[in-house]
Amino acid sequence: MKRLFLSISSYYLTIVLLLMPIDFTNITPFAFLTIENATLRMVTKAVFLMSLGMVFALVLLKLITRNHSDNIEIRIIKPLESSVIPTYIGLFVIILNDLELNIKTTLILVLLFMLWTLFERNYYFNIFWAMWGYRFYEAEDINGNIITLISKTKDMKNTNKSRKIDNLARVNNFTFIEVTK
Repeated sequence: MKRLFLSISSYYLTIVLLLMPIDFTNITPFAFLTIENATLRMVTKAVFLMSLGMVFALVLLKLITRNHSDNIEIRIIKPLESSVIPTYIGLFVIILNDLELNIKTTLILVLLFMLWTLFERNYYFNIFWAMWGYRFYEAEDINGNIITLISKTKDMKNTNKSRKIDNLARVNNFTFIEVTK
């Protein structure tokens, strides 16, 4: 279940793009979206959906990092954003291109990407976590296993010797979040 929520959170901005054209004014809790001015209504909807996503990402982060007893000894580390971000940009380009054509096809595409992330063994890139200062790293431990490390530590660099990182919360066997105090 945790992995499903991580996948949803990873693709939340894509979900926002899909939800923007939908008219929520007939749904009672969203009656505040009945603003006359179309531009203001769209901005209000975007702010509301983004705020909802930020709360979801924060709650998810808090739930994941409750148990942070793992540690790992790292030999090699490098930033992961440069290989992850093109995937997400490509998805946004496809969706923005296809939104005008067929929302059902786009929804199927997004669901397939979410399933791919759900069963992916390495990372759950989350734009909200990145905005809050978390960095995504690909690291190799002393046994040669490749893991994804999500940390607030900026610009981790390789050194001549391995280093131990404590206070890690395990997302899965290949992804860890460093819990800062």
